[in-house]
Amino acid sequence: MSAFFVYNSNMDMKKIRGFTLIELLVVIAIIGILSTIVLVNVSVVRNKAKDAAVKLQLKQFMTIGLQYNLDNNNYNGLEASSEAQKIFADIRRITGWSGGGPWNIPGALNNNGNDKFCYVILLLTTYPPADYSYWCIDSTGFAGRFDSPNFSNCTSTYSCN
Repeated sequence: MSAFFVYNSNMDMKKIRGFTLIELLVVIAIIGILSTIVLVNVSVVRNKAKDAAVKLQLKQFMTIGLQYNLDNNNYNGLEASSEAQKIFADIRRITGWSGGGPWNIPGALNNNGNDKFCYVILLLTTYPPADYSYWCIDSTGFAGRFDSPNFSNCTSTYSCN
């Protein structure tokens, strides 16, 4: 048995038609706009995750500081302790910090050497930077938002409040 096709001249042959160039360009533009929106949202979420990780590291630093004070009856040398250096290394890794400064850490650590310390860092998700939204921990157990463009409380009273 062989198959064959019989052409009928009366048969309506439908014309197969593709997409026009304009239609294709519109679809590509829409996909581009949607992908841009998604990428912007992903970067914001990534920065929020980094901020959460930094906050966790700072809370661990606060715990280390309080333990250091119990062991030594002061905060002298807290920033040089191996536990603190591990925390600072994690913060540098999370934030991508490559700058210098005291103890090679992002933010500001102030320590009066005896009974108080305060550490402040700028969070990544605070844009525009004019918001001055910092995260602060201190030896009183405070861990929270610190809205001040200067570190006056942290440098003078060694507290976030």
